[in-house]
Amino acid sequence: MDKKVVKRDGRIVDFNPERIRNAVMKAMVSVKQYDEKVLDKVVNYVLEVLSKKYEEGKIPHVEEIQDVVELALVKFDLYEVAKAYILYRKERERIREEKKALLQKDFIDEVEKEFSVNALRLMVNRYLLKDENGRLIETPKQMFQRVAMTIVIPDILYDPRVFHKEGGLPVFPKEDFDAKSYAGKLGLGKSGGGYSVTWNEHHLERMKTLYDELNSQGRMRVSWSDFLKMLSSGEFDNYYENFQAYYSLMVSKRFMPNSPTLFNAGTRLGQLSACFVLDIDDNIESIMNAATQAAIIFKSGGGVGINYSKLRPAGDIVSSTSGVASGPVSFMRIIDTVTEVVKQGGKRRGANMGILEIDHPDIEAFITSKSERGRLENFNISVMIKEEFWDYLKKDGKYPLVNPRNGSVWKTMDARDIFWKIAEMAWRTGDPGVVFLDNINRRNILAKHKGLIKSTNPCGEEPLYPYESCNLGSVNLYAFIRNEGGKTYFDWDEYDRTIRIALRFLDNVIDVNKFPIPEIERETKLTRKVGLGVMGLADTLFALRIPYNSEEGFRMMNRIAEHLTFHAMKESCQLSKERGPFPLYPNSSYPEGGMPIEGFYHEDWQTLPWRELQHEIIRFGIRNAEVTTIAPTGSISMLVDVSSGI
Repeated sequence: MDKKVVKRDGRIVDFNPERIRNAVMKAMVSVKQYDEKVLDKVVNYVLEVLSKKYEEGKIPHVEEIQDVVELALVKFDLYEVAKAYILYRKERERIREEKKALLQKDFIDEVEKEFSVNALRLMVNRYLLKDENGRLIETPKQMFQRVAMTIVIPDILYDPRVFHKEGGLPVFPKEDFDAKSYAGKLGLGKSGGGYSVTWNEHHLERMKTLYDELNSQGRMRVSWSDFLKMLSSGEFDNYYENFQAYYSLMVSKRFMPNSPTLFNAGTRLGQLSACFVLDIDDNIESIMNAATQAAIIFKSGGGVGINYSKLRPAGDIVSSTSGVASGPVSFMRIIDTVTEVVKQGGKRRGANMGILEIDHPDIEAFITSKSERGRLENFNISVMIKEEFWDYLKKDGKYPLVNPRNGSVWKTMDARDIFWKIAEMAWRTGDPGVVFLDNINRRNILAKHKGLIKSTNPCGEEPLYPYESCNLGSVNLYAFIRNEGGKTYFDWDEYDRTIRIALRFLDNVIDVNKFPIPEIERETKLTRKVGLGVMGLADTLFALRIPYNSEEGFRMMNRIAEHLTFHAMKESCQLSKERGPFPLYPNSSYPEGGMPIEGFYHEDWQTLPWRELQHEIIRFGIRNAEVTTIAPTGSISMLVDVSSGI
């Protein structure tokens, strides 16, 4: 028998006897008749029959192989196992037909086979590109290729043959470029007269934009025309491996970027980040400008966090009109209405985080602002608690509420009453949450330069300064569960390797991102924050038979988080060596040995060489001011069929 097999979609691939073994083993286990010796006999018999039946040059179809497996099970009197195997085949056939109907296709390819019906249904409804009539114009495989071809662009432009990290080179004259005329004609994976994958016009537009940016900084060694010639001649074809690494990261379900990256990479919109923070000052111009900026962000697929504490309280004087202010909660309703009518990137409704500091005079109205159904439905709200509040609470004292307009005490309230209202409303409605000002700034690496962070993204997991954004992505922990010889274990080496590739993926997103407003692009590129997190924790602990709420569970979670942060920071340091640190690095606490994580300051928590990493960062810098965030992963966890977040 030729060591090949014909798949259902007509592809001829290598024959893998392990697939037969695994299918029979699953059938045996399902009817509680697993016997390794019998399993060996069945598999060997199947291979023997196939070898005789299909002589050299003849290639069996996958269905013919499965027919032989059924006959082998009957021959060895494994009737219950045979029944389970037949039912398994029927179920797989049903799933294939459902997938074909969803995707409007005649066959299922190797990528679609790996994703569940529910995952594919989500892709069809939300992620895959459609024409103006709502018809699909790409497959899941093409979506992941579209994304990976976007992400590989910075790797090429940072190649030392064309990029000079230190800068100071002459700036080449800016050249016109018609991306549309080159679409589909440039790519990676040269074979014959074509490419395995090509860039579309939107990819090439982002490539030209990044080139122009680096060239304006005096960091490009060649002109745009010369770069194009090098690209066309295949000089960068080695980066096909990088493309494959990013593509495989997603297709293997080891990692997924946040939804806007899947929506928009390689498209006209081109906005790849999930979360943004806007600023708002105490005047109508700033308030309405924030509403406009929020609408633009919602349209591009992102969500918004705003701290409303600079707005004067309801009832305060407005000297320009001789009227009175309506307060921050009323202006939150404007943003809520904007959110309601602007659908995120045409895919989903927007999301908001509204924060008010606990000493604001309107804190009581803010706490109860979601008490009625239908009010601020597009908002999460959080009270920002300041450290001194706890002293008032302990003493059962009167807490001063301060007018942000002039710093005067507007009134006082019983600290206990404020805290009780927060707890009561959180119990009744789920809002407000609380965010601790001292806690989110305790290890803030940029505090000495930019002051305190007082805002977060819409779900609260990412503290950000005004106009910063963060592109998120999550590693699927369950993808590293291995079963060998009846033993289940976690593959730490593959986990570490995946973290490093994923960090590069997220850093590249910053360079090819089409930011919604200039202020966000400027602030984001000054700090280059990324948020690499995890999902599938519950599935992983269950597979390892580790109780979630146990000392063993805590140790496992600690180790998962430590590896995530350590290897992400180490790869970010490596990127700094290659491409340079984030621009505000000299103004941060990193050069003095500061580290933005609590675990660094507790050696008894550590299992990895953190001091070595600290010294490496002091010496070489770090590419990203922050590297980790545990996001909710509400949608992307469904794509990979695991539990969300932690």
